[in-house]
Amino acid sequence: MLPIRIFKLSLGLLVALCLSACATTQADSPTDPEPEDVTPITRVIDWDRAIQDATRSQGRIAANRRDDNLVVPLLLPAQTVSVGGISSRMIAFKRPGVVLDKKGYAAVIRGDQLTLLIDATHQMIVTDEAGNNSVPKDFDGNWQLADSGGQITIGRYGALYALQFVCPSNAGPCISEPSAREIVQALQVHTSIPK
Repeated sequence: MLPIRIFKLSLGLLVALCLSACATTQADSPTDPEPEDVTPITRVIDWDRAIQDATRSQGRIAANRRDDNLVVPLLLPAQTVSVGGISSRMIAFKRPGVVLDKKGYAAVIRGDQLTLLIDATHQMIVTDEAGNNSVPKDFDGNWQLADSGGQITIGRYGALYALQFVCPSNAGPCISEPSAREIVQALQVHTSIPK
């Protein structure tokens, strides 16, 4: 596990923000000072590589532009993703709900078998214990089981993405680590919000 704590937006708060159309978050409050034993670091985003990858995967000239409202590239699943290797199954995803923030974005993507939550940021908080250890631009973190499914943190283009796979209630585990990693590998990069 990496010797850092990644600053994550509260997904529950962001979903509530979508529903209530509230424009501020607790993180924006000027009365919330940073703890003294942590250092916030803003990561540099490799937009040139993100635009190249978006153009290559989407095959459109439109992918060649960047939406200035995005702080980090959007990573979103295709409408259908095949997982499971030889005994493959298809997971169909609906259109994502995306909330932009000054530090990144949060997305809710409902699927026919699970819901994928993505929390992305260009900032991280390094504790004093971690020192100057750097986090690579691209990495795949450890898979962690959760009561409702599982989660993994990845780095792409310098941005940090926390992905949570939420299973339907009382359904038991709906995704394995290999299938979750297949979805991660199939994520498509977008440099503007898909229409």
